[in-house]
Amino acid sequence: MMMAFGSPCSSIHTSSSYNALLKELQKIWTEIGESEADKDRMLLELERECLEIYRRKVDEAATAKVHLHQSVAAKEAELAMLMATLGEIHVNSPIQSERKARSLKDQLSSVTTLVEDLTLKKQELVKQFSDIKAQIEKITGEISGHGHFVSDLNALTLEEQDLSQRKLTEYQTKLHALQKEKVCI
Repeated sequence: MMMAFGSPCSSIHTSSSYNALLKELQKIWTEIGESEADKDRMLLELERECLEIYRRKVDEAATAKVHLHQSVAAKEAELAMLMATLGEIHVNSPIQSERKARSLKDQLSSVTTLVEDLTLKKQELVKQFSDIKAQIEKITGEISGHGHFVSDLNALTLEEQDLSQRKLTEYQTKLHALQKEKVCI
């Protein structure tokens, strides 16, 4: 006959439920007058149906697992891209160290939280870079006497691929140099 799967408690409950139903079915078949051959055939049919249900559930679970793996991989790629953009280099990803001990759902949740946090940080940095760039353009225009003239446009193009602290420091240094130059004029 079939084996019940799951935790020991649910397995015992499932097994006793299964046995009770099987006994009831056999009693009904006996009262009806089914032959032993017909009973065996119907039991085999029941087992095949149960196996098909288990197979379908295993296939569904395997598909869900594949989708979770893909989601985790996509989020980890997004995380890596954000970390590179922000200039945050970690030797070990926070996810890699705990990956084996955690479920896929936990991994996805953890990576999603990190991505959301870094996305907020990126948005803040983009605003900070834009503000500094606008100040640089304004001062450059004032120094040159042409309003909002942009002198070195290529050097000041806000590239969201590099929002690192090093790049921010470069922008701030350029702004301070222009502010000093403006004061001297």
